[in-house]
Amino acid sequence: MIESGIKPMNVFEFLSNEAGSEEALGHTKRDLLNYVTRYRAERIEGGDMQSVLDTLQERAEVDCDKTYRTNKYGLICASIVGVNNH
Repeated sequence: MIESGIKPMNVFEFLSNEAGSEEALGHTKRDLLNYVTRYRAERIEGGDMQSVLDTLQERAEVDCDKTYRTNKYGLICASIVGVNNH
């Protein structure tokens, strides 16, 4: 259900309804959230991040900015963008 994009709390509610009650389910909401966190971390370690990096590297080789190092002073033309919590 998590892989399908269903939120963990909705999964817990569905499973507890199927089991009859939260007590009959055999695990708590915190147990489910811990499992989901570990599962997602394992998937990232399993190669998802490397796949993203490979794709970005391929795009950088094909779609390079045409203004890169083209001025008469040999200065790099690059946009610097910052993102913060606001």
